[in-house]
Parts: sequence; C-alpha cells; structure tokens
Amino acid sequence: FGLESLPHLADHAIQNIVILPGSLFVALAASLHREIFKQEPRVIENIRFHNPVILSGANTLVQVDFSDKNSAVEYRFWEKTRHARIPSRQYAAVLEISRECPRGQQPERSGPSISNFQARADAVISPGELYERLRENGNEYGPAFQTMCSIWRAGDELLARISICGEHFQRDAEQYL
Repeated sequence: FGLESLPHLADHAIQNIVILPGSLFVALAASLHREIFKQEPRVIENIRFHNPVILSGANTLVQVDFSDKNSAVEYRFWEKTRHARIPSRQYAAVLEISRECPRGQQPERSGPSISNFQARADAVISPGELYERLRENGNEYGPAFQTMCSIWRAGDELLARISICGEHFQRDAEQYL
C-alpha cells in the first residue's frame, strides 16, 4: 500500500502524518476470512490498533497471519520492514472474526430500526460540524474520507448515513471491483 499506488489514502492523516485507515484491516480480514473459510464473517470483535502504518510515496508491505481458535479466528497485521533480517512483529492491528454465532443468539436478520434510532436521537450533527471537530482533534480527513452525509446521536451511540457516490469513488470504482 502506498500513496503512489493508492493516492486517495493521502486524505487519511492524523496530525499531518498519512496513515493506513483502520477500516482497511477490517476489510482485509473479512476478505481473507471469506476466501480461506468459505464463510461470511458473522461477528468481528476485539479490534485493537497498536501501531500506525505510516504511508509515503513508496509502497509499504503489510503482512498478515491468522490462528484458528475454535470458535474465532484471530488475524494479526504488521508492517513488514524490507531491510531487517528479523521481521518486526509489532502489530499494527489485531482482530477476531467469530466462526459461529454467540450461544443463545441467532443472527439478526432485519437489523436495527433506523427510524426508531432517528426518533430517539437527542442530536443531529451536520457533516461540516463533525469533520470540524475531528480536525480540531488532529484527524485530517480529505474528500475521499468525508463520506458521512447525515449523523444522529442518541447518548453515546451514533448513526450515520454514508454516501460513496462522490467524484473520487466514481473515478476509482473499478479498482475495488
């Protein structure tokens, strides 16, 4: 991964340092899980981000391994250093994907009610306000990562409508298919 091969990642920075988005690790683990186990991921949990993967013009190699722990598979990601004789295993991210539903629970088919959440929301946050607050905290999301168009807050929960129809996504959509 790098800014030369994926220039839109330059839109994901923390305090002027471009880093690999955490959502990429989740998407990679889900894709690997489908390929290896021929099964849709049911529950992704225990997501931990340890060390950021800093991006530059040159591609950065990210390595992954996994271990099957009976009811869950743990995926571990780290940046592979090119010149080190002993690979660094300082994990960038670790997460687990459950292979079965938790006991006594069936997969929810209909999902939560969006209209019920919106009705109990105590605040509606504009995208401009949200991204301004994030900028004040040092999170710098350019156009490629400003996809939330409506945000509702109920206590400590958020619901967001996300749009991926922007110019960036239309221009680069083929690389994701």
